[in-house]
Amino acid sequence: MEFDSCFDIIGPIMVGPSSSHTAGVVSIGKFVHDWLGEVADVTITFYGSLASTYQGHGSDKAILGGLLGLSAHDINVRSAYALAKDKGLRYDFQFCTDIPGGCHPNTVHLQASSSTENVHASGASIGGGVAYIYKINGHHTSINLGTGAEISSIAARTKKEAPFR
Repeated sequence: MEFDSCFDIIGPIMVGPSSSHTAGVVSIGKFVHDWLGEVADVTITFYGSLASTYQGHGSDKAILGGLLGLSAHDINVRSAYALAKDKGLRYDFQFCTDIPGGCHPNTVHLQASSSTENVHASGASIGGGVAYIYKINGHHTSINLGTGAEISSIAARTKKEAPFR
């Protein structure tokens, strides 16, 4: 793994409490938000350790916060349930403690839609606030959502690539 700065090793500025179960998870949700523009409806499936510890580590609030367009350092992530209700975001959580073959223990799958399109995205939060997207709409990929990543531009650039449309 390659780090851009010593702050990637120390850990990101984030709401917390966990860089892997909170900060990285926000980034995965934000990627999907930025892909769709605005998320209206989503099914969230947490696998492995995310499924086991999501409430204590705030992974549920983190993914909702990201899906609402918040960043990992935004204090409003803590209020994600209330914000989701206010914005009319329809969501359903599913949990599977089994880890899909070959996947990271902190894996999440999102089936999300806006008023005009759908996206299925799978990603993993690997620690230190770093996450990656490994599948979009059934196509394998490898998109690093590091702590300093410009998630909006990454989502826009990736969306233009042929297999993901």
